[in-house]
Amino acid sequence: MQKILDRMGTPKLIYCDEGSEFNNREFKKLCDDNKIEIIFSLSHAPVVERANRTIKAMLYRYLESTNSKTFINVLPSILKAYNTSYHTTIKMSPTEALDEKNHRTVLHNIVQRSRIINRPKIEVGDLVRFRIKPKTYDKKYKSQFSKTIHKVDSITDRYYIIDGRKYLRANIIPVQES
Repeated sequence: MQKILDRMGTPKLIYCDEGSEFNNREFKKLCDDNKIEIIFSLSHAPVVERANRTIKAMLYRYLESTNSKTFINVLPSILKAYNTSYHTTIKMSPTEALDEKNHRTVLHNIVQRSRIINRPKIEVGDLVRFRIKPKTYDKKYKSQFSKTIHKVDSITDRYYIIDGRKYLRANIIPVQES
């Protein structure tokens, strides 16, 4: 990971799932040492999932067209094709998006494609439930939020602190006092 940071630069934050590759002492220390904030998603990281799906599709097309079972030799070419192709959301290729002069445009294009959800305001002292991480085979009809009710202890930057743990606004819902 340090090699990636050296090559690509150090981000202010990393948005990731709670996989063991991110949720471990070594990765957390690397982020602390580089002043990178980690935001753990309780569900999945849709941008990464979409990228993975596209790259897998490119690999499968290659394997089918060549009747091969080996892709390691063509992986660099596939990644280059992915990184130099036009992406609808950012309206340019990822390679072009790396150019600092394009950063504002990329952000603007991402925001334009985003679904902005207006959620009820939550303040310190409000009662909430928090999103629970689904288990692999959980049914969709099961509640996605905790049964227990908690009080918001404090709010810092984009986080709501509840029982000493940080939550993004998307991962908590207000509860009406009864």
